[in-house]
Amino acid sequence: MANPKKKLIHVSLSQILDQSFPGPKQPISARSLFRDWKWDFRDAEKGRLTSVSDSRMIIDWARYLEPPSEADDGHEKAYLSRMVTAEIRLVAFFYYHAPGNFGAKQRSARTKPNTLTGIIRSLVVLFSEIDELREQYHNALVALRLSPGRFVKLRSLSEVCLEDLRDVVAESKRVDGRSLKRGLDIICSPLFRGRFAGELQWNKEDLTTLEFRYPQERANLRRNMPDELFRFLSDTASEDVTGFLQFLGRSPADQSSPPNIPNSLRDISNGEACFDCYVEIRDRDRAAAHRRGKKIADSKTLRDRLRNHFGVSPIDVFTYLLRVRNAALTVVGLYTGARWSDYSSFVKGCIQIRHGHPVLVGTLVKGQDVDAPEQEDIWPAIPILLDAVACLEELSRVTHNPYLFSASDTVPIGAAPLPLSVVGFTTAINDYLSNCDVNGDWAAWRINPHQLRHTLANQLAKADVGTVFISYQLKHLYTALASLPADVTLGYGNLAQQRMDRAVAQTEANMAAARALFHPDAPVAGGGATEFRKRRKVYFEGKAAAGWSIDETIQVLAGAGMPFVSVGPGYCGGVREETLKDGSTRAPPCIGDLQCNPGECQQAVVTLTHKRHWERIVEKNEEMATDPRLQHAKENFEKAIRTGRKVLADLAVGS
Repeated sequence: MANPKKKLIHVSLSQILDQSFPGPKQPISARSLFRDWKWDFRDAEKGRLTSVSDSRMIIDWARYLEPPSEADDGHEKAYLSRMVTAEIRLVAFFYYHAPGNFGAKQRSARTKPNTLTGIIRSLVVLFSEIDELREQYHNALVALRLSPGRFVKLRSLSEVCLEDLRDVVAESKRVDGRSLKRGLDIICSPLFRGRFAGELQWNKEDLTTLEFRYPQERANLRRNMPDELFRFLSDTASEDVTGFLQFLGRSPADQSSPPNIPNSLRDISNGEACFDCYVEIRDRDRAAAHRRGKKIADSKTLRDRLRNHFGVSPIDVFTYLLRVRNAALTVVGLYTGARWSDYSSFVKGCIQIRHGHPVLVGTLVKGQDVDAPEQEDIWPAIPILLDAVACLEELSRVTHNPYLFSASDTVPIGAAPLPLSVVGFTTAINDYLSNCDVNGDWAAWRINPHQLRHTLANQLAKADVGTVFISYQLKHLYTALASLPADVTLGYGNLAQQRMDRAVAQTEANMAAARALFHPDAPVAGGGATEFRKRRKVYFEGKAAAGWSIDETIQVLAGAGMPFVSVGPGYCGGVREETLKDGSTRAPPCIGDLQCNPGECQQAVVTLTHKRHWERIVEKNEEMATDPRLQHAKENFEKAIRTGRKVLADLAVGS
């Protein structure tokens, strides 16, 4: 076993070319040597590996060797000769320590263990299936008395011919084309010349002629959630999150979500004391389990107090806290756009102030070196995210688990806390949807973490925040964006003054907006609606005369970009300077910002995509018009209400 404190080497090009390197005692990881039959890449000090299962962090070479007998069923169904296994081990060692020498386009000094294990397993399956195919052919020749003797497995990768690869790669249902192609590319490297028992019979150009099979993604893996589902989950989860904080006697950061507290707990006058009592119950049982070596309840007095004083049972509180946890996980999933590996890095205390604004601080995993500094990546935190994290931090008092994404069980004394698995997270969100969807409207819908990411990108595109912020939020850009202040919400921030690109990266959102604006039958409102409808009608009549369909015309218009700039509740066509016939320029007819009113301005057009915005304008102004503290401005609020209702009435025509 390697010394855990031993620093791993940097493998140079000269060492790769050295036929005597690596030696049997050369470290492959902090836990294993090159000679070991089990390579263990686990490292508790590497936060970027926290979300990776143990099965992706260990290569057990002994399991790939030919079983000693036909009756042995303790091995994986992929067996290789000792010599082929040794050659693949050599490939694995060098690709792990020096991926850049084999064409890997990555910033990491070493290959990530889970990437390496995936590649190696795909190669093992490939060559074991080639062995199986060759054995079938050999047995057929024996049956025809055309070949005597016992079948011998591949003794070197150099014995594999291109036709062997072609036969298995195209037909095998067990081979993953993505990792397999990468593995074969590595083996083809000229740096391995002379390392195998003979010369390879195929090269990189030969690999381009193979038809690799790639796993089929589930139909809804990348499908965006419908707006109605996104809104339903967001509203319901937000209400549960703010409700729990109110139950504890706290003021939520998000004041727009009406708090929801179950009927069984609504009449409790001191929710914080009730929660503290339940925490004490879990702590008492945890200590008892540690003393006796098994799960046991040792909190009868406290349980009786919970029932008698607060009128609820421990199971009532547990059920409520489970709903709150799932609601908080849903909020974080809906509004961060993080990958699962990123979620598992969020721990208690992850809300920090950067550039004067709150952010979630965690560790970005994909595309990053496992040895890079951790807990330095940020995700902008809107108010409801702050509330969701606050709920999860309170629940950590029950679980004794610092990971925000954690199971509902209490971590035993002396046990290492772990984040929730991706399956656990997926189950939590779908259970939450199932429990909240009392009418069964979304019974057939199954949510996955990747879908959350795609849906947020789609929603950000519709909110007109621009592709730069979308890329930053989803961690697709790592250059100068990293230095931008994270003071961005859906509507405002340091990127809000840019010309919104209509987020062309999101085709669906762009097409939906274009269809709502350009379709000749689409209702539009606003001060400039009448003139715009006339121009639109003439334009489409001309296109129809030229043989263009409506959909074809809209698609071309969408690809050309919007002729307007979004100002929130509508589109403005007058924000650019106008060049007059005499060559002079005329400033835009308005100054925008707070004095912009698309409902009356002759330069503005409002579409169905802005309907919800106007509904909120009416709702908010109705609320302020009845507020005794704001009666001095009541006339202004009522005017805004009349404008908003007219816009909504115009949009209702033909919708």
